[in-house]
Amino acid sequence: MVSLCARAGLPPHLAPRAAELQRMLAAKGGVGLSSMAQASVCLHLAAVAAGAAADTKAMARLAGLKNKAMFDSSLSTAEAALGLATSLSVQEVAVRVGQGHLAGPAAAVLAAFTQHLQDTLVPAAFAHLRLQRPIYPCAALAAAARQLGDKPDLGRLAELSRAKKKELVELVEEMARVAPDIKKSKTEATVGKDHQELMGRIMGTEEVKARAGARERMKEEDWEEDGFEEWRQAILGRAVAAGMDQYKEFLAA
Repeated sequence: MVSLCARAGLPPHLAPRAAELQRMLAAKGGVGLSSMAQASVCLHLAAVAAGAAADTKAMARLAGLKNKAMFDSSLSTAEAALGLATSLSVQEVAVRVGQGHLAGPAAAVLAAFTQHLQDTLVPAAFAHLRLQRPIYPCAALAAAARQLGDKPDLGRLAELSRAKKKELVELVEEMARVAPDIKKSKTEATVGKDHQELMGRIMGTEEVKARAGARERMKEEDWEEDGFEEWRQAILGRAVAAGMDQYKEFLAA
């Protein structure tokens, strides 16, 4: 197994776990795979579990299988036989491709796409979808990256998705059509935060205190000329116009 690790370009510390998985798979009949195919599949499973990047095409060649699709099918069969079939989360995908900042936006895209499918498909069809397949979080991350101006690593995502790159790209296009406007949401959140910070300054923090202190030092007859109230009312008016209705009561009638 150590020599297979070297040929696959994977670290040798994966060999013990891969060998253990192969023994378990062989005990279950080998799911119709040759010894070399079993070893390659189990090494790939060990690599995925350890977070190591494995070249699926190279692994398929080492397994003696005709193409990547056959290797993916064998991988899924072996996973099920070994009880290792688990879903891949958006967060895991983001970390594995080195784009952890996209986890949140990708989760929003996946949630919107799932809701779209639920709304458009009959219940029986929706129930039969395998949304736990790794292609879905991978496509969601690619769609989020594209919307935010990042460049997704489609090769690596296709590898993680265990699907053909063409299939992944088609799913990315589908998700992009129903995805929420992440850029707009992000901008609105930033603007909303800026409004809140500004109003905090106006409604009793240092900026107002400084101006109020200056007013106290002025003669009473000069108060109307310092422009403070006009300035305050103008800011409050803009805040209310922006939808911050909690400040209506402070506006002059």
